[in-house]
Amino acid sequence: MGEEDSEGMHYLYHNVSAHMLGDTLYPLNQLKETHPDIYAKHAEKYRGREQLLERRIPKLECLWNDVIFFTPIHPQEIKEALVAAQHPWRQPSRWLKIDAEKLDPERTVIWTYPAKDEAGLQFDEVDILDFSARLLSSYTHMPETTKRYYAKMAEQKLFPLRFVYTPHILHRGPIPLALGEVIEID
Repeated sequence: MGEEDSEGMHYLYHNVSAHMLGDTLYPLNQLKETHPDIYAKHAEKYRGREQLLERRIPKLECLWNDVIFFTPIHPQEIKEALVAAQHPWRQPSRWLKIDAEKLDPERTVIWTYPAKDEAGLQFDEVDILDFSARLLSSYTHMPETTKRYYAKMAEQKLFPLRFVYTPHILHRGPIPLALGEVIEID
């Protein structure tokens, strides 16, 4: 279900928080300065994985919390995989949908997120690819490893991290919402 239009455009998605203020997505490090209260809410996602916040991103020469994360997988497919594994879907959710060509390739990379560890703590430079919108067609569907992870979490009655083992598109710096459109997934 990864979305590509008839002209071969690929889209990327970022879950837009209900706590978002203004018209720009900011990486965590910038939120810490501009909106410390919102930063605190988003930093909660890293409880138990705080070392990620200090992790350097190869090729971008910045920290993990200096980037905006996108998925090339349509949010509807993420929802369907979660629901199939008996996890609740927080309804509705808002997502920024952006044409991948609008991101600066010098500030953007693809993290393939191979199945090394669920928390995403172990990645090597070989797991980070130079960004090209043309490469995205290989990464637009939910990996089977993610579906198995969702099922395992359901068996343990734990809510999963939604993007485990899914490819991530990492963009260094802020993104104006005007570069895309906000869509809702019920």
